Amino acid sequence: RMYRLARTKTHAKAEKIVVCLRHLRDGAPTDIYEAMQLIYLYFLVSECVDSFQVRSLGNGLDATLWDFYRRDLESGRYTRDEIKELLAYFLMQWSAIGNYWGQPFYLGGTDEDGGTRINDLSFDIVDVYDMLGIYNPKIQIKYNRTVPAAFLNKVLDMIRRGQNCFVFCCEPGMIKAVMSYGATYEEARDMDIRGCYETGVRANEVSAVSGYVNAAKAVQYALSDGFDAGCGKQIGIRTGHIGTLKTFGDFYRAVLRQWEYLIETSIRIANDFERFFAFVNPSSLYSATVETSLKNAYDGYQGGVKFNNSALLNCGFASLVNSVMAVKKFVYDTKDTTLPLLADALANDWNGYEALRAKIRNSPYKYGNGERETDLYAAMLARYFANKVNNRPNIRGGVYKAIMHSAMMFVWQGKKTAATPDGRKAGEELSKNASPAPGTDRNGATALIHSAVGLIPSLYPESFCVDLMLHPSATAGDDGLSAMKALLDTYMEHDGMSIQINVFNAETLKDAQKNPDKYKNLQVRVCGWNVLWNHLSRAEQDAYIRRAETVR
Repeated sequence: RMYRLARTKTHAKAEKIVVCLRHLRDGAPTDIYEAMQLIYLYFLVSECVDSFQVRSLGNGLDATLWDFYRRDLESGRYTRDEIKELLAYFLMQWSAIGNYWGQPFYLGGTDEDGGTRINDLSFDIVDVYDMLGIYNPKIQIKYNRTVPAAFLNKVLDMIRRGQNCFVFCCEPGMIKAVMSYGATYEEARDMDIRGCYETGVRANEVSAVSGYVNAAKAVQYALSDGFDAGCGKQIGIRTGHIGTLKTFGDFYRAVLRQWEYLIETSIRIANDFERFFAFVNPSSLYSATVETSLKNAYDGYQGGVKFNNSALLNCGFASLVNSVMAVKKFVYDTKDTTLPLLADALANDWNGYEALRAKIRNSPYKYGNGERETDLYAAMLARYFANKVNNRPNIRGGVYKAIMHSAMMFVWQGKKTAATPDGRKAGEELSKNASPAPGTDRNGATALIHSAVGLIPSLYPESFCVDLMLHPSATAGDDGLSAMKALLDTYMEHDGMSIQINVFNAETLKDAQKNPDKYKNLQVRVCGWNVLWNHLSRAEQDAYIRRAETVR
């Protein structure tokens, strides 16, 4: 009897799938189950045909599914619990795929009347996600003052309990960012959040990742007259032997000239290869979903949309700032060392110069501490990169956009970058996103936010993200929730864009490193995705521990 019952249920499910696929073959989905199935099928075909990862599930998953959800409940086709069960199966598909970068989707937003798009389905999605205990897909929350307190508290509570799938995308700053390259307010308000936390005009923008500029190399080349000892070649330009850099102004101009060369070279290379996008990797399936592509008969990545843009990433930014400040303070201001001695220390990976390295590493002149002079240089360096990049024409009829994001380059470029004047050793990771270098933010979360918003986040219209680390004691109880919300609101009100939070203490991370079997479900928010602690390399784990040791 049990066997017959199981066969009956299996047959019913199979019949349901058959009916669903027939409906989708012939027309639009008729209920929430079919709508979720269509999203999943599009993802699979896009991966196979276009070789693209779909950069968001729907245009706001809660908004895309809302009408189906409402109608199905009103008609009695499904109960709320039944829809939650369907959502669980849907979310588990992405967890099962196991993409390292995570599968993104966003929730919320602002409607045309200025109200929130958070709805009952938004609550159900995060409830089901919390119940499943998974860490993929990753969820972006469009955040502004209209987000219901109950929803915000639910998400913040999940974060402090170790659910690190969330990133807050603050709408006021992001709207300004999108409008800066020609979008209307309506287009910016209805923007899609894609990938990790990148912006995009809905159905009318593509943005290629065109280059990763290693900012720390600008300092390295200023000290070596453009010669890269790692590859034994003249990679940078000649800005003069260090003996000619008599003043800090001389050194600073050499850094800017090297950085400018790296930016210009990246754009030149991008313009060479981006002209072949539609030939090398045509976006046939994607283009079929974009109305302007169909009308114009152009590939979506080759003129088929209104905004055919390219993004240039500013990588290792805090490592650049800290290195510049180290040279300014210890070479030119206090004269604790000279450029030749500093260059020798870097060539020897700080071996034999331990006392100098310790003094530099303990210096307060580090990005993320709210230190006035450092923040001033950080703001101007951030503006320098943005001014060189933003709104320059690309080869595809669009423009370049600056992006303060590192992806995995904080590790990969770090491995190829020699020791730097901030005390970092060769091969160690660089700073990521708009965040401080590991272990250098020592004045608390408020100081970090002050430093970050001083960079003017909207100067980075593709994306700008701060990684915030909080101690569990700071997030406990009702006061902890209020503190988390206050930090988030402060960041948003100063036009911050994206912000993501890890709640850690160093003791837990050290124990997890020693006893990985006890921490199989410990999650870490990395750069724009979250992973399990045990999936990080030992070097990456050490970097998180160093930063956790300074968290107040």
